[in-house]
Amino acid sequence: MRIASLQPSVSLTLAALGRLDALCAVTKYCVEVLPDLATRHLPVLSDSWSFDRASPGGAGNLETLLAARPDLVIASVPYRMESLAAILKAGMPVLALAPHCIADVYSDIRLIAAQVDADPELVVARMQQAIDDTRAHWAHIAHESRPLVYCEEWGKPLIHSQAWVAELVEAAGGRFLGTPGAHTTAEAIAAADPDVLLFA
Repeated sequence: MRIASLQPSVSLTLAALGRLDALCAVTKYCVEVLPDLATRHLPVLSDSWSFDRASPGGAGNLETLLAARPDLVIASVPYRMESLAAILKAGMPVLALAPHCIADVYSDIRLIAAQVDADPELVVARMQQAIDDTRAHWAHIAHESRPLVYCEEWGKPLIHSQAWVAELVEAAGGRFLGTPGAHTTAEAIAAADPDVLLFA
């Protein structure tokens, strides 16, 4: 199975599964989070948000992707439908992931693992244990004493991060500000006066 990864989370999942050998193309963000990918000299694509736009200083993304001969292109949020449509129109299968909660993240790991014939359960178990250990570490702190955390998924318009981020904030001893995935305003955030600001 030859996989083109349009999101660093996909490449990180393949690394955790011990299947980086399945990658045939990646984004520059994949190389940033996994520097060892640079030694593999894989074609570098734009991510799933900007794939259908011209890549600066090089061949078009679609031509680069076609030359990599993937069996499957895997994208994850955030992505633009126009970007995925450009890939689909070229006749390549696309697996588009959009996790909303941590349980969805585990499901996505299992889905990626199935594509490369890998066992996902050790990876999932490690993640679950790390989250459980972190939650237990902060369990003694009263909810009202925990820091208020604003997590921004998008800047224009302002959008709170998804529910899986809220779950992680709570596990790490914080209080998630706002409603996951909802739009907000700078004024509302300033009025809430969060202790921590996280921007994705």
